[in-house]
Amino acid sequence: MTAPDPRTTRRRTHATVVAAWVVATIGALWLGAGLSAAQTDEDLSFLPAGSSSAAFLEQHERDQRDGPPRETATVVVQGAGVLGPPDLDALDELSATISGEPGLPAVATGPPVVSPDGRVAVLEVELQVDDDEVGGAVSRLREVGARWASTSAYEVLVTGEAGVDADLAAGDVDLWLLLCSAAVVAVVLAAVYRSPVLWLLPVGVGLVAVLVSRAALVVLAEVSVPVTELTASIGTVVVFGLSTDYALLLLHRLRNAAGRDGDERLARARREVRTPVLVSAGTIVLAVLALTPSGVPAISGLGPALAVGVLSAAVVSLTLLPALLGLLGVPVPPRGNGAGAWSRLASSVVTRPVEAAGCAAGALVALACLVALWDASADPLANVPDQAESKRGAEVVRDHFGDGMTAPLVVSFSADAARSAPAALEARARRAGVGLVTIDQEEVGSRLEVSLALETPPFTDAWRSDAEVVGELAAEIDEGALVGGSTAEAVDREAAVTTQLAVLTPLLLVALLVALTVWLRSLLASVVVVLSACLSAAAAVGATAVAMPVLAGSGESSAEVLLFGVLFLVAFGVDYLVFLVDGVRRSGPGPHPQRVADGLASTGPVISSAGLVLASTFAVLLFVPEANVRQVGLLVAVGVLVDTLVVRTFLVPPLLSWIGDRWARARDRGETRPVRPVAGPLSSRA
Repeated sequence: MTAPDPRTTRRRTHATVVAAWVVATIGALWLGAGLSAAQTDEDLSFLPAGSSSAAFLEQHERDQRDGPPRETATVVVQGAGVLGPPDLDALDELSATISGEPGLPAVATGPPVVSPDGRVAVLEVELQVDDDEVGGAVSRLREVGARWASTSAYEVLVTGEAGVDADLAAGDVDLWLLLCSAAVVAVVLAAVYRSPVLWLLPVGVGLVAVLVSRAALVVLAEVSVPVTELTASIGTVVVFGLSTDYALLLLHRLRNAAGRDGDERLARARREVRTPVLVSAGTIVLAVLALTPSGVPAISGLGPALAVGVLSAAVVSLTLLPALLGLLGVPVPPRGNGAGAWSRLASSVVTRPVEAAGCAAGALVALACLVALWDASADPLANVPDQAESKRGAEVVRDHFGDGMTAPLVVSFSADAARSAPAALEARARRAGVGLVTIDQEEVGSRLEVSLALETPPFTDAWRSDAEVVGELAAEIDEGALVGGSTAEAVDREAAVTTQLAVLTPLLLVALLVALTVWLRSLLASVVVVLSACLSAAAAVGATAVAMPVLAGSGESSAEVLLFGVLFLVAFGVDYLVFLVDGVRRSGPGPHPQRVADGLASTGPVISSAGLVLASTFAVLLFVPEANVRQVGLLVAVGVLVDTLVVRTFLVPPLLSWIGDRWARARDRGETRPVRPVAGPLSSRA
């Protein structure tokens, strides 16, 4: 009886793996089609559970449940000078035009309100549309305003909640982000490997990982994990970037694997990348799961969602890509002979460690000092690009009406409250030292909602303190009173995220320190790595603070940007360190500094290529409408480049060469061998 051909057996195994992933991808496509319906993008998902603003919003939505859907837009009209009686007559004409415009379900809710200086007037317009129709209604409203303004000397801007929602709406951007990321990765891989076809495999593997992760989001939503549009967008970029990173590492090992037989080279390369990929994925999963305890549902849901995505990237890269390479026999260009630029650079870094580490540390500290320029704000308008019409209109209103009038605190009194409750609240507040004035009153269901302008600047700790005092006084007058509104929601959310950032950062660093100590078997090496990651993240924040106004569309930011930025930068920094340490452990015998140099020379190309790919994929977020998402993309892209090109090249290797070699001892079945250049294509059919 003839023994089965090992090559035939391996090909059947590869074909089985590929077939299994084809079936899984088809299922993921079918399941992931329901992601939009599974997303929870209600305002309550972005508010801290148990906050007063969340309770107010929940009651407000219950009161409005029986009425028609509506959103309020603010039409801002600015003339060349002080508005007189003829101007007010023209504004009444505009109000009538809006209410009578065919196909525009809009009603002006009152007469125009003129600013104290008489130069600006605002008109509140109620749009009776569903959430997915707001963008079209605002566009139509802006057309009406522009048509009316074209025959006069007025400037008309549409802002308010409806205007902001319309300017931030971009439809389903996930597919667009995925295609842009794939294009970027294809260009980078084609340039690195100079192959017209090889880039198709990592890109294809990345697409499969994204599809699987999106299907997993639907499953998570079914088990009550909050999944939002933000989760899907960031998850797409993270999963695609990591899967291509892991694919690059496998191709790098395959390119340098010794031997003539393609199957043997592939098996050896897969064994060599298994540990670093799993350690990398494990550290990133540990980092993102730190988001789970967040009191903000949208952020807490991001933790398990990203964890599942990272695991999908690792599993797909370790199974599907090797199977495709073994089945198709795609040629992998060999590493060229000679020392090469990276070998010369690594030798220079290790032989001149003081100069290398000193220059790198000096540059990073200088960038870190720019953190003082970071402009944090709870103002929701910070999430709107500076050029958006809604932001320009809101700034005009604030300039002429004052901040307090445009960022009110809303108190909702129950049906049992006396009709004199608003006046009693205002009087008690002034006796308590809180200056306020009543702006408006509105019946919502059976409750009375009163809008108050506080004298303290909105979106500040002082405003939040005064709002808490008003809430306590309102409860004394009416036990069923609730305090909230869009300003209170923004302040409560910013405070919750800021608290989480302060708690999360030390816990994350301690967890990573413990995990690295277990893997590296050296506390000192782990401390060096964690501190370098912190310095790298601080430098990235400083550099981003300078670049944000130009590249991210807004100079103001929120605590969420720092939360996500610190999380991703520390996690990805450890990710590339894993690649570096693995390269050192697999270097040939010799003095420890020489082994570090060999490890840097062997991993430098793959780390820099992976960093460029990951930075490019995050840079795609710069085309998303939300300024906060743009800022996260910019911060991570800058941080990844700083980490790969500066920290992992000039700072960490000299430091690791000074602290002994215990961490550098190989643990993968004693496989410590020099990397030798390999020529010829990988083909299991040879």
